Amino acid sequence: MSTIVVTGSAGFIGRRVVLFLESQGHRVIGIDRRSDGVSYNLSRGFPDVGPFDILIHLAAARWDKANDLSEALQDTISTTTQCLNAAALNKATFVLASSAYVYGEPVYTPQSEFHPLNPQGNYAKAKLLAERIVQSYAYASFLPRVAIARLFNVYGPNQYRGAV
Repeated sequence: MSTIVVTGSAGFIGRRVVLFLESQGHRVIGIDRRSDGVSYNLSRGFPDVGPFDILIHLAAARWDKANDLSEALQDTISTTTQCLNAAALNKATFVLASSAYVYGEPVYTPQSEFHPLNPQGNYAKAKLLAERIVQSYAYASFLPRVAIARLFNVYGPNQYRGAV
């Protein structure tokens, strides 16, 4: 089985991703800025976690907490490039969780991945920046495999109040 690093591992999506990967027999290393027992925190730089095969980058400011654009973009640049550099050193597959918010208001429906991008709000702008950084690394051949998933309508048990 693979060794998989998951950033944002204590978040709403991250907790479920970690549980699923562990149930499939993978070794999972969780990284999160929360202080609820997770061992590593990106605010102090990417930790030395040993070799790994896949990095799933879920870490981000919550959409309703990204108030300051400059702060949201700087945080995105810092965490995303740290993760990309670590993945490149390990020749690991890199997966970025982005958001449908990068599309903004629909020009047409149903939306496809070719829909025009028009991010509204700091969270969406930061997510689009993260996508562009990942694409730049891929084009420069720093990473063997990358994937960007734009998540739509994520909800479920134990979601924080006011999310839906």
